Amino acid sequence: MGAPPNTSSPWLVKGILAILGITAVGAGVWYMSSTMQLASTTQIKWSSTTDPAGAADVGIVRNTTAGVLKVTNGSTAHGVLEAGKDGIATTSSDGIFCSNDTAAVVGTTVQYSPRIRQRAQVWDTDGSNDTFDWWTEVVPASASTTTSSFFVRSSKNSAAATDVLTLTNTGSALVNSTLTAGSMISSTYIRMNSNGLTAGTMSSSAPNRVASTWHQYTWTNAMVVAAGDTVTTFDVTVATLPAKTRVMQAYIVISTAATNMGAATLTAQLGTDATFSNYLAAGSMLAAANTVYGDANAECGASLPGGGLYVGHLPSWTATTDVKVRFITDGAGGKDLADVLTCTGSVYLLTETLP
Repeated sequence: MGAPPNTSSPWLVKGILAILGITAVGAGVWYMSSTMQLASTTQIKWSSTTDPAGAADVGIVRNTTAGVLKVTNGSTAHGVLEAGKDGIATTSSDGIFCSNDTAAVVGTTVQYSPRIRQRAQVWDTDGSNDTFDWWTEVVPASASTTTSSFFVRSSKNSAAATDVLTLTNTGSALVNSTLTAGSMISSTYIRMNSNGLTAGTMSSSAPNRVASTWHQYTWTNAMVVAAGDTVTTFDVTVATLPAKTRVMQAYIVISTAATNMGAATLTAQLGTDATFSNYLAAGSMLAAANTVYGDANAECGASLPGGGLYVGHLPSWTATTDVKVRFITDGAGGKDLADVLTCTGSVYLLTETLP
């Protein structure tokens, strides 16, 4: 639209411009009260001074392709497009809204969302430049119950796109290749896309689930002495097994040996039965640090013969079950569990939960 006229009669100029629907709102800033129309070759410029003709261009918006606005810094370099919305507090609000408002109809049953695309360049040591494009888009699926998926896709040198990550509106996630967790993946089970059994006459209700998990639980000396004076047998709950959970292996590992017991013994056993010994038989807590119980058949209880590797133990199909450690002292020399010092360690359980 260019600069406003330079005249010694500003009120006359403002009056003429007002008739045309153009209003001055500040030095070098003008707008029209009706629609502003620009030719396809026209560009809107922001300049560093009030004299557009003599100043360097700070920002330009130009229509380079039908329906595409390009923001540049000066005449060639790309600029920054910033959008925001202040004061929204905890209200979820749009900052950038990319929409396809064309309704789906019979014959064209799906309307994708517009993509948000990012591009980067990298030098390949074979002597060429490579271009990487990444974008996200929403892809609906037409059915009696419609669904949609959020795709993260990439392309190298304009090749066919690769679906890197897919999220569904029902809460599922699909990683195309390898998923690496920096810390942990929290889930009841993980389902594999391959390496499962092929269903026969029966239908497959829960295929390819991976649900075998190692658990570590630690006890402190305070848990042992909580039994109080004169008590020689005390149970500490390790964990509660969900229904349909099979225990396959169990270990007790001493972190620090128990002391202050004089001639008295102090043992620990593990299980779910009445004596809490069907997983691991009694082992001395006076043994040195890093002593492991459960790595020899003789140390395993009746429910985990051979360490449980071949059978395992399924306490209940319908109910939860507590796994407990039972600490026992023979009380020699008048000692009881309240006398125990420095007794710490861990219980390790290998479990799998059936579908």
